[in-house]
Amino acid sequence: MLKNLIGIHEASRKSGFSEIYLRKLCQGGKIKARKFGVTWVIDPASLEQYVKSERKRGRPPLTNSI
Repeated sequence: MLKNLIGIHEASRKSGFSEIYLRKLCQGGKIKARKFGVTWVIDPASLEQYVKSERKRGRPPLTNSI
């Protein structure tokens, strides 16, 4: 899982979710991520899958979507 990981800031920019919300998703295991010290790195495929599932639930499309 250590290939092609992205940081919280980049994930926030791509997904439109706040960094705080993304950290909660990481902590809750909603998206695949690893924590190195205080820094979370996210699997972009997992993030994309989560964004798509939220859209199916009726959330509006994000402006900076993946």
